[in-house]
Amino acid sequence: MKTTHIYTIILLVLVGLIVYQSLVNQDSFRQAQSLSQSLKVQIDTLQSIAAQYERIHQNYETIHAQLLLSQHRISDMNQDLTRISDEQQQDVIQIRDSLRQVLRTYDAVSPNMMSHHQIPSP
Repeated sequence: MKTTHIYTIILLVLVGLIVYQSLVNQDSFRQAQSLSQSLKVQIDTLQSIAAQYERIHQNYETIHAQLLLSQHRISDMNQDLTRISDEQQQDVIQIRDSLRQVLRTYDAVSPNMMSHHQIPSP
């Protein structure tokens, strides 16, 4: 009978170990599930952030391209403005020179009239 009791005790200890291991494994499984769920939420958040970053990056690229185009347009406008300003200055100089010539001719034709016409330089 002693051997039966020993086998029973060993069997009870084994059953106790199995139950204990089952409980420990169950708790570990719950922790793993919780961690897995937390990681899924973090991955979803990171994917959302990555999508937002991609949209922002695309907007930046578009704005940068528009800025470069605007810069070229402003440079072209500045060149046009400089060219037109130079042309107008030359026109003003030609008009001034023509008026001086007209005044010289007028002074030569009418020597009796006192004429001291002065046309200032631009």
